[in-house]
Order: sequence, then structure tokens, then C-alpha cells
Amino acid sequence: MSWVREAYYPSWQQSLRVDREVFRRQSAHQEILIFDNADLGRVLMLDGLVQATERDEFIYHESLVNLAWASHPAARRALVIGGGDGGCLRELVRHADLEAIDLVEIDGAVIDASRRYLPSIHAGAFEDLRVRVVVDDGAAFLERSRETYDLILVDAPDPVGAGAALFTEAFYQACRRCLEGSGVLAAQFGNPLLDEDGQARSAARLAMAFPAVAFALAPVATYLGGALAIALAGERPPIRRREPTHVLRWYDAQRHDGMRLLGAALDPSPGAVPHLPGLAAGTVAVPQAMRTH
Repeated sequence: MSWVREAYYPSWQQSLRVDREVFRRQSAHQEILIFDNADLGRVLMLDGLVQATERDEFIYHESLVNLAWASHPAARRALVIGGGDGGCLRELVRHADLEAIDLVEIDGAVIDASRRYLPSIHAGAFEDLRVRVVVDDGAAFLERSRETYDLILVDAPDPVGAGAALFTEAFYQACRRCLEGSGVLAAQFGNPLLDEDGQARSAARLAMAFPAVAFALAPVATYLGGALAIALAGERPPIRRREPTHVLRWYDAQRHDGMRLLGAALDPSPGAVPHLPGLAAGTVAVPQAMRTH
């Protein structure tokens, strides 16, 4: 039994106990570590940073996918950049109206390890006949692509190393070019409380590429600080237009709007991060679990 330390922010770190190491490999791109933890279940770390845990990954994956899906009137084609653990795929294949789903992951070793050791996260989604898996650099793929999508989900790591290319204006411009007219981009954007300056820079780049940008905030305990911003962007404000027909563990229409309210409560610089358009403040009953005071 040992401990691993996640040290992304200079003044805030966390440690996770490794009860059983399941898989460790240095790939061509990064160190991949999968282990079991008594409280969190199976954990995936890349280069020492937590990517997903069985305990709370559903909050992140359901939010990232469905915030975008619900903001599009009739999505048929979806693209995932990153997401080699298959969590976004799992949520996308649950939508019967989607006809084609592409996943572009730079590290095939992450996909192989996840398919074998993280079955509760991908839940067999890699086998869905609508799914095409491409092992490639996501930014390069979009730059070359002549295909268009209704949804682009950027399930990126933090903006360091290879992940930095997924937070540039050039990348966001490529996303916009590959989106249909009503298309929606959703991207994980880090913690606005711990990386306010970095998030502001990325938000400015996103706003240079898209005319409509908004943010929601999802509570994911095992991401440092427990507050994860999700950016939504498109040609028009990403207003919630519909609801999934299947039952999810976390996401529903009420929480969709509640994440906007929670974001307003936690924004360290009120007004600096735009709120997710939707129902007017005060018309949504925020779930008890999301109330901050």
C-alpha cells in the first residue's frame, strides 16, 4: 500500500492511497497509472494527474455530454477529442438519435488500458457500431478534417504538455470550422477558483473563435478543488432546448440550470465568467446537494 500525490497547482495538492496497483505503463506520450482506492474505486491517472475515478466520473461525463446535447435541437454527429477512458462515449451512445460518433485520442495505450481495466467507465461503448476510434493528435485531426459535426466534446487533460494544444485559439477556430450551423462545443475548462488567470486566458481565446460562449460548473470531488468549469460555445447562445429520454445518475434538466446558478455563486470574480443561458435566475429550484449556503 502506498500513496500518490497530485501536484498540479503550486499551493494546493492532494494525495490518494493506492490500495492495489492495477496497471502502470510509460507510453510514448505519458505515464498511465490505474489503481484501486477503497473510497474512490478504480482511478485513472495520467502523468500524475487524476483523469477519472469510479466514484464520481459520472458527474463529469454526464455533464460534459448532456450540457452540449441538450443545447442542440437535433444532433446527429458527435466528435470526442480525448476521452480515451470511454466515459464520454458511454454517455453519447445512450442517445439513440446520434448516428455517428468519432473519438480521437492521441494515446492508443490509454484506450487499450481503459478497455481492459475500466469497464465500469466505458460500459462497452467502444463496441457500439456508431463509434469510430481514431488514434491521432486531436488538434491535428481537426486541422485536416473536412467532416462536420453537431457536437464536439473536448475531454482534454489539463493545459500542460500535449494537452496545451487543446486550449489555443487555433484549436477553437478549427472546432468552429468543423461544427454545423447549430453545432455546440463543450470543453472541460479546469477550476476557476484555483486557476483564475489561466481560465481567463483560455476563455478569451475561446471568445475570439466563437460569437457565443458560456460556462457551467460541475461539482467533481476528485478534481482538485472540487469545482470544474465546462465551457459551451457556438454560433448562438447554447440555451437548453431538450431533455434526455433516459434516466441518468446525475444530469437532468433541473441540474442543467442549477449548474449555471452554482457557477454564479462560486465565480471568484462576479461577472467575469458568463453564466449559462437558460431559465432566468430565481425560476429554478436548485437541488439540495448543490446549494452552497
